Amino acid sequence: MKESRLYSNVQTGTISVESENAASIKGIVTKTFILLLITASVAIGVAITFMGVIKNNPVTYYGVLILSIILAFIFALTGRVSIRAAKVCSVGYALCEGIFVGSVTRIVELYVKGAGVLCVFATLIIYGIMLILYGSGYLRVDNSRGRGILQMLGRLMISCLIIGLTLALFTMIVTLIRGYDSSTFMLYVLVEVILLFYGVFSLALNFGEASAVVSSGCDKRYEWMVSLGMEISLIYIYIRMLYLVLEIAGRRK
Repeated sequence: MKESRLYSNVQTGTISVESENAASIKGIVTKTFILLLITASVAIGVAITFMGVIKNNPVTYYGVLILSIILAFIFALTGRVSIRAAKVCSVGYALCEGIFVGSVTRIVELYVKGAGVLCVFATLIIYGIMLILYGSGYLRVDNSRGRGILQMLGRLMISCLIIGLTLALFTMIVTLIRGYDSSTFMLYVLVEVILLFYGVFSLALNFGEASAVVSSGCDKRYEWMVSLGMEISLIYIYIRMLYLVLEIAGRRK
């Protein structure tokens, strides 16, 4: 069975010779920011024209929104498994997600002014912290300490997902039986926080993947695949923050 090039050097402990065609963390970070800029540009355009389009062509708008969500899922799935399609799928995903992000942000902004800017800033802070942790060696997989931490993050990520889904299901049952009241506020916030941490752990694993790609001397095309993973995690974190801000602000009224 042919050994995957992605993790062979990491597992065997061999040192890869750097070359201009090899993937680098700088290239991955740069491509991630390019994808984020594409998403942000589309999102800003959608947010600005949101009210006018909804008022004049609601059916067309929602049709485009649903289509963009479906295409984003296809692009994400294809780009994460095919190195040849990673670049095209990454850009396609960024464009499609821009429509969804812009729509959600505009809706939340109707209730909480400045929520979009606040959540963008918070998401970038999380990304910056992850970069610092990577630079310090805590999110690398080319040493035993990094592998141990990534394994722990993986277990925590799965645990958070299970707990989050369980609490969400419990909340839905309580809501149906007793009705929605202020006593469920902390439960809703707790669910959102757990789901938010799931996104943070997912981003940490993306940095672990980036370390594996760089350490094993993979081709530069792998940078797009890893960048797509980071883009997916960052957008997830941003959306979860929007929901959390909306929930907290809404309950204060």
